[in-house]
Amino acid sequence: MRFKYFYLKTIMFMTLSCITAVPSFAADLQTVQTIQGGVQFRKSNNILFKFFEETSASLDGERVQLDKGAFLTSPINERLALDFRYRSAGILKQGDFVLALIELPAKNKIIKNEAKITYTLYDESTKEHLSSFYYFDSDKKIDRYLLIVPFNLYWDIRRADLSCSIKVDKRADVVLQSVFFPEKRTYDKQIIKFRKSASVNVLSADRNKYKLEQDERWRLWNVISPVPLFKSGFTPVLSGDYPISSSFGKVREWRLSNNKLYSRDIHQGIDYPGKLGTPVLAAFSGIVVYAKMCEYYGNMIIIDHGFGLFTNYAHLDKIESIEGQRVNAGEVIGLLGKTGASTGPHLHWEARVSGLPIDPLSVADITGLLENMKKQR
Repeated sequence: MRFKYFYLKTIMFMTLSCITAVPSFAADLQTVQTIQGGVQFRKSNNILFKFFEETSASLDGERVQLDKGAFLTSPINERLALDFRYRSAGILKQGDFVLALIELPAKNKIIKNEAKITYTLYDESTKEHLSSFYYFDSDKKIDRYLLIVPFNLYWDIRRADLSCSIKVDKRADVVLQSVFFPEKRTYDKQIIKFRKSASVNVLSADRNKYKLEQDERWRLWNVISPVPLFKSGFTPVLSGDYPISSSFGKVREWRLSNNKLYSRDIHQGIDYPGKLGTPVLAAFSGIVVYAKMCEYYGNMIIIDHGFGLFTNYAHLDKIESIEGQRVNAGEVIGLLGKTGASTGPHLHWEARVSGLPIDPLSVADITGLLENMKKQR
């Protein structure tokens, strides 16, 4: 299966230059503009501000208005400010995600942090998502902490503000703030036509049971495991070159055999048509947390890969893994089928972060994004 890295034009890196000398601190906080490779420091009311590169900000009353990039605030602690590094990379698009990465010398341990992502929509309403940075790995006496920031497929997001209160060792909290501006997604339309026998299956589905099942799945998707099992790398979910019959983000109309409209939805995954019984493989290493027959999805498997990242596999002919099982990337977990609401044999593959659907093709390169981020200094 070939993946086109179509999102590289929208990728964003915020890297920090390695600073060894204590800088001079300007008192003016009215306007700040940094460039690539540049970091600026300010002091105001005994608070230290560190503005990372490619950041635009201004003082709005008694708070900083962040127009682009990221900054750190701390009680005057020049050493900690110098040591603290932050960068982000990802796909700035509705239904995609950004990786936020903190780096600190291993001697400086993050013992507690609370992150809040505030999404401001185009109608000026707001949504909030609570999360945390989790320890990811270490390299050359540097510890890394990672947070995955999802952009909800269903929200018209104008901007997303990340604010995180961080306690390093026993010192006073520092606050990291960053802003993202995801692009709107365009939605192509698609009509899904069910034959007579498939229409009977769709009409016989128990919607009340489906709601209870979906509530159970949401409870699972909102459990964040602090172990990044996904970092071992991605494996295509089908071995070989398979076409996509229905891509992520399509607005789909379900039409019964009599052409009556049954439902309209936004496709939350990718459909790969294939031969009945084709082995389906785990995209990343993880823990199987859901493996059962359910309404509409048919035989379905959910794998927890850590840090809020899950992948889902539906319409399977047969489930070949059990709940609680640890699976490796590329391991057979089931067989391609047509159970549930299906027009024919295919794999419906989803990816979610904290329950929010994101484009599986983007998730496929999450480890590549991380490796590129780690190379930036």
